[in-house]
Amino acid sequence: FFRWLLGEELIRVNPCDLVRRYKVSDESRTEGLSEEEVQAMIDTTKDGTLRGLRDRALLVTLYYEGLRRGSVSRLDMRDLRVHRQMLVLRQTKTSDYKEIPLRREVAKAIEDYVEVLSTELGIRLDDRDPVFVSLSDRSCGGRLEASAILKIVKARARQAGIRRRVVS
Repeated sequence: FFRWLLGEELIRVNPCDLVRRYKVSDESRTEGLSEEEVQAMIDTTKDGTLRGLRDRALLVTLYYEGLRRGSVSRLDMRDLRVHRQMLVLRQTKTSDYKEIPLRREVAKAIEDYVEVLSTELGIRLDDRDPVFVSLSDRSCGGRLEASAILKIVKARARQAGIRRRVVS
């Protein structure tokens, strides 16, 4: 815009020239996963277990919603606005509060996981409870931390036969 104003001689100096810019590389150091690789990872969760359902919901939330693992870790049940098909993100890397569309695939995967969590373990999640909980003996029912999400993603990638470095 300021370049256009400068070209039209409506301003004498482009104020953006004074702003120090970050160097941005055209090449990312992290290679993204292909759709086939993501689907292969999701397919590893089809064992019918509670862990499989939780991991499936986790993977589709990361993939379909395009979220960072920290944002997924901080999701509470109150952040799922299924009736409005919205997902509330609080305290993300880029903003304090944001609403994004909640995809049906994600809502269904989370619903399936939460239902089995309730029937198998008797854990009923209230509004202030985390969406994704640990299933380990030591911290069962507690919030699934971002570091644990990374371990799950890496394990599912290995199970899917992906041998290169995978991060989420």
